[in-house]
Amino acid sequence: MSTFLIGNLLFVTLLVLTGVSIYLAYSGYIPGRTHLGWAYFGFVLTVYFAFAYLCFRSIHDPFALFGSVLLMSLLLATQGPFVLELISQSIMPDPSKGLKLIKVYTEAERKAAQDDLPGAIAEYEKVIAEDPDDMTARFRLAELCYENEEYRKAAMSYEAILTRASRLDVHQHCSALTRLSEIYATHLNDIKGARKHVKTIIEKYPGTKYAGYAMERLDKLEEA
Repeated sequence: MSTFLIGNLLFVTLLVLTGVSIYLAYSGYIPGRTHLGWAYFGFVLTVYFAFAYLCFRSIHDPFALFGSVLLMSLLLATQGPFVLELISQSIMPDPSKGLKLIKVYTEAERKAAQDDLPGAIAEYEKVIAEDPDDMTARFRLAELCYENEEYRKAAMSYEAILTRASRLDVHQHCSALTRLSEIYATHLNDIKGARKHVKTIIEKYPGTKYAGYAMERLDKLEEA
């Protein structure tokens, strides 16, 4: 097969690939497929450099060579939207995930805003049933149970959060322990249980501000 024919085939292939790239950039195909997108872009570059190599090898007319290089530069520039889409998806979080989270909590928060606390609690229980590791929903459920004066249920909700301590940061863990201590001491008349939770903070996070607060609370509980 002649070099001329191979060059034409590569040129047509590159035109098709460039058109597909433009379509992919604007069709919403890229989100969630960035690895595939970069592999595709690499393939486009491979075809481009193969064609450029043939041009430099076989074209001796300076004007024809300049025209070919200019044309190929324009074709390569059309990859811009595709590459920008790939970069934005690689370094920025998918906004649709945040929208999904908002949608999941919308009905529960709507009921909470209407002071329908039992309804909001029921909605968050549905969320947790579908995703037991949704810690945002678990914390909100515990808070709503407390606001609704369902103190034992609130305590159970916080205890359930503590069973997933590996998913909590220091602030979340200490907040759950502190809240439990308060519920046990103030509403469930269980001073021993209240002390246990603040002692956990002191033992697990010594030297932190959380341990300092816990020691102050423990002193008050010792006086109770």
